[in-house]
Amino acid sequence: MFNYLARRRGFHTPSTPLNPARFLLILLALVAISAGCGSTDEAESAAERDEQTDQADGGDNDRDDGDQHEAGMEMEDDDADGHDHGDEEMIEVPGTMTVPTLAISTAADPSEGVNLSISVEDYTFAPEHASTDPIDGEGHVHIYIDGEKLGRFYNHGVHLSALGALALEPGEHEVMVEVSANNHLPYAVDGVPITQSETITIEAAESTGDEPASIEIDAAPAIEIEVLTDPKAGWNVHFDVSDFDLVAPMVTAAAAEGEGHLVLSVDGQPLTRLYGSWWHLSGLSNGEHELTAQLVASDRSPFTVDGEPIVATTVITVGDDSNDSAAAGTEADIIIKATVAGDEVTIDNDRQEIELGSLVSVQVTSDANDHIHLHGYDLLTDVAADELAEFDFVADIPGVFEVELEEAGTLLFEIAVS
Repeated sequence: MFNYLARRRGFHTPSTPLNPARFLLILLALVAISAGCGSTDEAESAAERDEQTDQADGGDNDRDDGDQHEAGMEMEDDDADGHDHGDEEMIEVPGTMTVPTLAISTAADPSEGVNLSISVEDYTFAPEHASTDPIDGEGHVHIYIDGEKLGRFYNHGVHLSALGALALEPGEHEVMVEVSANNHLPYAVDGVPITQSETITIEAAESTGDEPASIEIDAAPAIEIEVLTDPKAGWNVHFDVSDFDLVAPMVTAAAAEGEGHLVLSVDGQPLTRLYGSWWHLSGLSNGEHELTAQLVASDRSPFTVDGEPIVATTVITVGDDSNDSAAAGTEADIIIKATVAGDEVTIDNDRQEIELGSLVSVQVTSDANDHIHLHGYDLLTDVAADELAEFDFVADIPGVFEVELEEAGTLLFEIAVS
């Protein structure tokens, strides 16, 4: 073999025996030369293939390996930054803040509905700072029912029911509680929001006609109501009850003097039970609205003094100089009008494009009593048959949201905020 290679490469074949060391050196040199020739041949073949590919693609195959690598790095950076996961709509828990620990539990209420208990460690509910800049370790929670936001809540107990303005349909529902910062963005760890979920069953509410007997006490605890305008929408209402404990949800029917909860009503219509001292109120139509808080025991027995219920009231006026979502005297940037007759919705555009930060006025006339629900913005407003219902809000949450008649399930229109 060696002699054959030597002749091909032009080497002289010696007539005397070859020194073994010299033989090895020559052999290594020939192997190196052969490898070099093979690489050259392969490179030439690759170049020829590239040229053929260019011709087949119309000569546009100009991108080099460096361009491909750089593009790949940009894609990886985008993914690492979470742009595909919407992390701009959440707040990563900063290193200066202890990660809140969320726990929830649910229990059937002795009368009707379900009581939801919320525990958040290393975290403080701060309704007085709602809709302002985030502060480490404080905020509120958002509650979602079957993926739809029910609203924001400031207390450790919430009553979920088939009754009242926040009524749920009978049947199974998934309840999710989300820890939110003051500015309503969820706190997250490694891009995952801090949430807990449970499945509940809401039974159909049946009225037996039997009201719980009243509990007569000697002196009425004083109830003071403070209404604070929320910078985003509606009002944060504080209820200060002296010499009385507003307790978390009770799963027994036992009543005890000096503790219980408030029953909230708007314009005489039940709104909710209140197990804490704060409530966010929004979605009121123009005009005067009376907010009533009545003191009751844990078994729903009303407390009375001299046979009279213990009630506190305040009036909230919504109109040109005071509205549900913006500073007094501000005119809406966009007015959306819709009319409903049966299943027919009359509107100029069923998808409204809205610029982020705009003040929007929604005006709806319906031929039936219902509730107007703006999904994603915590807004639920009553509409009376053949009367104009109106509410304003600041479009400060980007995305696409439905506006519907809640009970009828009729889609009125969509808003696209960007």
